[in-house]
Amino acid sequence: MNDLITPHPILAGRTWRGLDPWRLVPVVLLAMAEGAFAWLVVASVVADSARWGVALPVVGVMVLAAIMPDVLATLDIWPPRAWLVTAAAVVVTAGAAMKAIAFPGEGWTGRAWVDEAGRSLLGRGDQAATVWVTVAFVALAWWRGGQRPEPTVDGTLALFRLAAVGLFAVLLGRALAGPVAGDGAMASAVVVIVAALLGAIATLRLAAERLDARDPDGVA
Repeated sequence: MNDLITPHPILAGRTWRGLDPWRLVPVVLLAMAEGAFAWLVVASVVADSARWGVALPVVGVMVLAAIMPDVLATLDIWPPRAWLVTAAAVVVTAGAAMKAIAFPGEGWTGRAWVDEAGRSLLGRGDQAATVWVTVAFVALAWWRGGQRPEPTVDGTLALFRLAAVGLFAVLLGRALAGPVAGDGAMASAVVVIVAALLGAIATLRLAAERLDARDPDGVA
């Protein structure tokens, strides 16, 4: 196993500490909050997106992209193999997200959605816009996962304040538009965002207190 003090290249400068739950839990919760907020923004302007079939893939891709660097470091997979594994994960998640979001009525094992997705990628299919928005989101999610900084209490509090402003704007716009299908799912997304951010803050504070208790002089 490589020296734990040496940052793994795929961790964007973060020091690897294994799959430490005190760090991994906040990372997962923050990714859930970001994914839910991204879906909430899209669902507020695109009515067909206000469904669980879109929300779950969005949040799932964000979480997977967030933890992948730590998983690769834990498995001692370094570049160039790490880049190959990540590229494969990007392709697989993009395909799965396209299927779930753009072609929810098609069977997973059928060829119809694969053929239509191919045509859409070439700009010829009926779902071209949806497919390309999905691809763009997946690319952004994986970029965010690779660039995600070390979670901190101050950073998460700042994100919570930013999310509060964003949620107010989204919900105000939704209220002015009047009740429509999908409002229940969107309300659940708001709860997920708030709960995830508060959970991340609580976990980070507990982790800091735990570290202080183990090393009160801050020597380690």
